[in-house]
Amino acid sequence: MAVSNSSYFAAFLVALSTLPGFSKLIKNDLDLERLPSGKFATNDLVLHLGVFAYNILRLLGQFSLSLKEELLATVSFFKQAQAS
Repeated sequence: MAVSNSSYFAAFLVALSTLPGFSKLIKNDLDLERLPSGKFATNDLVLHLGVFAYNILRLLGQFSLSLKEELLATVSFFKQAQAS
């Protein structure tokens, strides 16, 4: 199956639009705008730990949203049962 150049270009544009947001988040929200050391290996470790922390925070956020939805469904179930 041949894939057209336009689909590659569209995928490239989508990836390009997400990079500035991710870069802004890493720099500002995780306070990694200036890396602490002049040594590459130390800065590499700090950046990897920052990305790891970002991923953990995203997972916790998604997990808490799913718990909230389950809690709301349970509460509405009990309210319907009491009304009957």
